[in-house]
Amino acid sequence: MLATRPRTLMFLAALAVVAGCQQPREPTASSSAEPAQATSTVSTIEVTEARIRAPLPGRRMTAGYVTLANPSAADDRLLSVSSPSFGRVEMHSTSKNDAGVMSMAQIEAVEVPAGGSTVMEPGGLHLMLFEPTGAFPNGSTVPFTLRFETAGTREVLFTVVENPSVPVAANT
Repeated sequence: MLATRPRTLMFLAALAVVAGCQQPREPTASSSAEPAQATSTVSTIEVTEARIRAPLPGRRMTAGYVTLANPSAADDRLLSVSSPSFGRVEMHSTSKNDAGVMSMAQIEAVEVPAGGSTVMEPGGLHLMLFEPTGAFPNGSTVPFTLRFETAGTREVLFTVVENPSVPVAANT
């Protein structure tokens, strides 16, 4: 019985070597490793109207706004925003309770729906920008990094404006 065990092990090892030497088969339509539509669902976020309110003298915070359009067939999410020009950047939402009192809360992510857009604007979703590293005159630009769940990282220049409620072009 002990003599047959080494022969069995040698047979299994030889079988594994032979199986490993076979040519790979071409995938058929039914056995393809990737779905045909995989490349069409990759998110490509379009960033427009990126602007920040000019910080008021003596203030250590301001707000930023942007429009995020997602022409792809897959939802995406903005996961984080950073800037070397600010000590901290947070994503916030603004809401009104039943008594009409407005409140603001930090949020973990901003949804950007497939085939749609998300607008960050005064009174709604926005960026809170804390601890500016310098002065930002009206019309100047400030670099930001936006990190999306699917679209990856985007470097974006935000324009400094006095009135963020109107389009960037109307401020400069």
